[in-house]
Amino acid sequence: MEQRDEVWAETTDGGLLRELFGYYPTLHDARIRSIAFDPRKDLAELLVDYRDLVEGQPSNSELNVRIKLTWTKVKRFDLSLGANDIGSMSMRRQGDLIRTEIESGYGVNGFIESEQFEAVLDKLDPLPDDEEEDRFSIRYR
Repeated sequence: MEQRDEVWAETTDGGLLRELFGYYPTLHDARIRSIAFDPRKDLAELLVDYRDLVEGQPSNSELNVRIKLTWTKVKRFDLSLGANDIGSMSMRRQGDLIRTEIESGYGVNGFIESEQFEAVLDKLDPLPDDEEEDRFSIRYR
């Protein structure tokens, strides 16, 4: 099992997401709806819309989900914000920390290092209308 998959497997809805897609989400081409940082609580949150093919289904069988990603006990983070698209997201353990790297050619780039990572399925089939696709919010508490 890849390190990324091991981290997903430990989350509340990682198993459910794997069951729905047939694999753990890659978050390739996911669209960020909101970003929140709370330095008093050492907390970072992303709400993302993600669409991908379902393993073992016809190529036109896509599943749309909204996932809430939460990092707690954040030790370091460095994110640069452009557009709201994620090219890829990788996770691995580094000692006691989980390092999440987010990459995109023109969207959000950077990393978050935290003691804990959580993923919760927020909605099935949540994708907004086209005119709202490029909107997202950033909150710094």
